[in-house]
Order: sequence, then structure tokens, then C-alpha cells
Amino acid sequence: MQETLIEWPIFVRAVIPFTAAHLFLMVLIYFTLVRRYIGEAYIYLAIFLGSFALFLCGPLVNVLPFTELKPWYSLFRNLLLFSIGIPTLVNGLFILAQRKLPLALSLLPYAIGLGWSIFFALTSFRYAALGLPALQGMNITDAWAGQIATIALILIAPCIYLLTTKPSKKVAMYIYGVLSFCTFMIIGNASRAWEVYYAGSSLTAIIWGWVVVKDIQRTSRKAEQHHQHEKALAKAQFATASKQAFSEFYPAELDVKYPFKEREELIEVVKTASHGLVEQYAKTLTIALQQYTNDNLATFKLRTRELMFMLYDVTIFASGESQPLIRRLESVGQEIEQCQDLEQIQENVIGECLYLVSVIAAQPTRSTDSNDLVDSIKSFVLNNYYKEFSNHDIAKAIGTSQSHMMKVFKQVTGTTINQFLVEIRIEKAKQRLLSQNVTDTALDVGFNNSTYFATVFKKHTGLSPKQYQKLAKQQG
Repeated sequence: MQETLIEWPIFVRAVIPFTAAHLFLMVLIYFTLVRRYIGEAYIYLAIFLGSFALFLCGPLVNVLPFTELKPWYSLFRNLLLFSIGIPTLVNGLFILAQRKLPLALSLLPYAIGLGWSIFFALTSFRYAALGLPALQGMNITDAWAGQIATIALILIAPCIYLLTTKPSKKVAMYIYGVLSFCTFMIIGNASRAWEVYYAGSSLTAIIWGWVVVKDIQRTSRKAEQHHQHEKALAKAQFATASKQAFSEFYPAELDVKYPFKEREELIEVVKTASHGLVEQYAKTLTIALQQYTNDNLATFKLRTRELMFMLYDVTIFASGESQPLIRRLESVGQEIEQCQDLEQIQENVIGECLYLVSVIAAQPTRSTDSNDLVDSIKSFVLNNYYKEFSNHDIAKAIGTSQSHMMKVFKQVTGTTINQFLVEIRIEKAKQRLLSQNVTDTALDVGFNNSTYFATVFKKHTGLSPKQYQKLAKQQG
């Protein structure tokens, strides 16, 4: 019996690149699943991953009995990768690194890549079937030399520049993966060792895959760093009367989704002491709550008490005067219970918002550098909690050193920046879980994996996300 074996050169030049193509397609699928988390850079990375996967299929096509197809596929894959894929990757890396390129510079890689692709097509090489006119005195060796120069111009130079900007670890690893690819491509071209050229691309796939794994592990480690807090429980305890169950937060029939957006806008108005906007935003929210609760007075009271807790919580945080405000909050809760109609409750809400705004506005401007720094950190986290960022990114954005920033935040707040970030994400997640599924919620609040989001959520609340949703929707 004769045994058929795959020869080593074919394995290295065809099977390994084809395997790498699968790895890059797996990364593309993962990026597609978490595209909201990646943001604007997703489409750029997806275009590169797709074009690179097709490029890596070229050596396999070369060993197959498709004589007429080979020259055209060679031309197609090189044109696609160098004219579209790689230039798009460069722009994607700049977006990941949050570095805006002028339009002319963003288009330059495409022009250079297209120029090499045209040179490659017009240069004489072994696929004479193309029938394209050769450049006088030029051959395929010149095309490969031009490819090295193209790689240096549109890949290596931008990557080196981005590394000098001290990007986040994740972005840096993507850049190192690209530089690894460039290194093997140049070595393979210069030495005509195509085994190195194609096999080396597998390392890039491994590096990028490792970045994904580290993302998941980092999320898990963050979960272990944070203690369980009971802020939401306190909201529920205040918002419901002693004989009412948590499920009574929710009307039997929901015609309109809960107005999270309007609530967050009113909280922001109070927090920023925007006196002139109070009445407008308070009325907008109470009208939305009225629709949400189907004009049920009891449920409307519950939601209003919950809102008051949040507004007072923001004011206590801003003013530092907890006891007087807590006593007033208790009184406000009783007043709401005594209201006889929705309009009376609306007037109560507007009045309390105006009072809280006056409390915050009356606070002396904190002149200490420490408090100003903490405020800047909190502002950055609140505005970017749904994105991926490191302490280095925060320090860079607010103009201070990372070590000083972390030390001051811990001294002033008694907690770490990472703990504060996770607390914010969990609070935002609780809001979204009432109207979204677990996966979308995880992505919206900054987690790139729903499994690890569930781990973090349960550690902080004692419930899995699905248990939390079930408890919220059950009948009282």
C-alpha cells in the first residue's frame, strides 16, 4: 500500500499559512461579536483581517491544479492586501491609539500601497499568462524589493511612531504583532525564504489571539480586586415601603421602556448645579415616568422615591454633608407618600431638584490640588466607563503622573481607581439589564466578555445578571 505524504515545503508554505488564515478569521469573528466594545476601529481591523486571511490562502491556491486561476489570484491577493488591507490597518491602529490623522496622511498609505500593486502587476514575473506589459529592465526581483520599501513606509514607520506615544498595553501588543509580521515578511523577501514569509504570519495571529485572552483574564482579575457593595440594595430599600416587594418597582404592563436617558440627564443637571435647566429636565423625566408606570400612582411614587435617593446621593457626594441631607431625604419620602396626584409629585420633584442644586452651588470651590485631581479622574471615568482604558490613559488625559494620580485617589476616596470604575460599570449595568440582554449590557458598560461580566456582577450583587433580571420582573 502506497502512502501519500505532504512534503515539508508544501506544509510550511501552504498548510501553515492556511492555518494562520483560520486563526485570523477566528479573531475577525471575535471582533465582530464585540464590535461595540472596539468602537470605530472595528471596521478598519475587520477589513485588514479579511484581506490578510485571503492573502494567506494564496500559497494553498498555488499548490492546487488551478493553472489559469493562479496568476489572477496572485494579483488579486496582493492588490487587496497592499492597496486596501494594510493601509486600513494603519488607520485602525491610529484610531485604537486615539491619534487622529489628517486626511492627507490617512490616505497616503493607500496611495503608496496602490502604487506598489500597480508596479507588481506591470513588472515581469513568472505568470506570463497575465499578458501585462513589462516595465523596461524591471523584473519580479524589483517588485519584491519594492514590497520591502512599501512595508517600511506604510507599516513599520507608523508603528514605531505609535510606540513612541506610549499607547496602552493592548494597543502596544497589536503593534508588536504587526511589527512581527513586517519582520518575517522582510526576511522572507530579502532571502527568498518564503517559508519564513508565510510561517511567520502565524506568530502575528498568535500574538493577537493572546491579546484577546489577556483581555478576558484582565477582566477576571479586576473582579477579584473589588469588594461587594450594596448601593443598589440601599436604593431598593429606600424606594420601597416596608411592606412592598422589590417587584413592585415594575408595573404589570409596560408600554414604554424605563426612561434611563432622561433620568441620567436630570442627575447630571443637578450634579453640575445647572439651575436654569432643572424645571425642563424634571418635567421631561416625570412625564416619561408617568407613561412608564401607566399612570399608576403607587408605582409612580416608588419610582419617584428611587429618583430622590439618587439625586440626594449625588448631592451628598458633592457636598460632603450627609446627615442633614439624609434627614431631609427621609422627610421627602414621607411627603411623596402623602401626595394625592401625579402633578403634585412633579412639583415636589422640581422643588427638591432646585434645593439640591442650591446646596451644590453653595459649596466653596475646592482649591486643593488633591480634590481637583480626584474630580478630574472621576469625570474621566464617568465619561469613558464603557471604553477600554488604563490608568496610564487617565494620567495622560488629565496631565499628571500615573503613580501620583493613583496615590492621591486612594488617599482622598479610600478606594482605587479600578474599584471606582467597576462600581460605575456595575451601576450602569443594573440600569441596562432592565431593558437589555446580558451580552449587550456587558458590551455597553465596558466588558468584552459576557461570562466574565457575569462573574463581576455576581461578586458585587450576589446575583447573576439573569437572576437579577428575573427578580426585577417577578410579581410582588
